[in-house]
Amino acid sequence: MRPGEAGPDGIRWLTIDFIAAPGRKYFLEFGPDVRAPTLASPLAVEEGEMVRVRTGALRVEFGKTGPAALGDICADLDGDSAVGAEEKVASGARDGEHYYLDQAGRRFSSAGDQKDRQIVVESRGPVRATVRVDGFYTGADNQRIVKYRTRYHFFAGLGLMKVVDEFGIIGSTQGTRFRTSALRWT
Repeated sequence: MRPGEAGPDGIRWLTIDFIAAPGRKYFLEFGPDVRAPTLASPLAVEEGEMVRVRTGALRVEFGKTGPAALGDICADLDGDSAVGAEEKVASGARDGEHYYLDQAGRRFSSAGDQKDRQIVVESRGPVRATVRVDGFYTGADNQRIVKYRTRYHFFAGLGLMKVVDEFGIIGSTQGTRFRTSALRWT
């Protein structure tokens, strides 16, 4: 089989999500006779005005309005198996959570992308959920030469999120030198 070709069962690639426990053995089964078990999971994704993700140990909000897509991040700090608003640990920065500075110190941030910001729930399963945020780094004069795509991965029962951020050039960078690029929370 050559790269890019499907295997004998039509499978080209495979992602397997599970939370392993030490000392246990795991097996992968596939085929027409295999039935996936029904799993109870604390992982939940709600979509509406905002996207809210709950893992059981973490609650995160995303919104299209405001300077930052990333809203409040709350964690079960007291270990009572509930995540309350008083357990807020971070939120997106008031001047945009994505930003870069050019050679002259000019700031380009996500604060100006509200009408064009997209929030997409890419996956939701019993083990992992992924929320993707697409937007633009916008300057004071509404100039946009860079976009961002950030994926936030959440895992059932865990108080962590994996963040993968992409920085994409979409315009001319002639005369631009990137001094700093960051994803910032407060």
